Amino acid sequence: MTRLGRQNFPDVEFGINAGDHPRGGASFNYCSPKSGVPLWLWPDYMFFAWPEIAAPTWAQQLRRAAELDVTLPFSQRNNKVFWRGGGGPLVREKLVSRFANRTDIAGVAKIPPFGALRTELMNNPDYNISNIITRLEDFCRYKYIIHTEGNTWSVRLKSHLICGGVVISHPLQWAAVDTEILEEG
Repeated sequence: MTRLGRQNFPDVEFGINAGDHPRGGASFNYCSPKSGVPLWLWPDYMFFAWPEIAAPTWAQQLRRAAELDVTLPFSQRNNKVFWRGGGGPLVREKLVSRFANRTDIAGVAKIPPFGALRTELMNNPDYNISNIITRLEDFCRYKYIIHTEGNTWSVRLKSHLICGGVVISHPLQWAAVDTEILEEG
């Protein structure tokens, strides 16, 4: 620091917002709206752990996706478009409605709301959530993965991308640390 002409720098206080909806001010957020004032971004929890859904660590996800790519190359994957997620945002409701009777080309289904799952987990710590949700690496068994944002952003995009399949998405409205390098096309 001495080469910058200072011995010390003042203390800085900031907060980390752990909610879906970003906050302004001196806080780091998981996402920022693409329109409007950009906010400070912070890597999301999926890089570290996601115990609520019994998700593997990021390193384990990378390894499992690579292993699956060897045993199930792209040419042998399921041809249906695939999506799982909670309901709520209009884009998700339209997706579920549009593909409700098209099981010949799509595997699209809603999971229970996370609030209900969280309550179940709090009441029963041994509850096995993996019976309800699709494991992140199982998305890699499909050639075509549909990605939708949730209440704001969606943490799963990075897991979809490591599958090496075709990710189909609506135009993203939210920026995160891992989305700003994406290009449409």
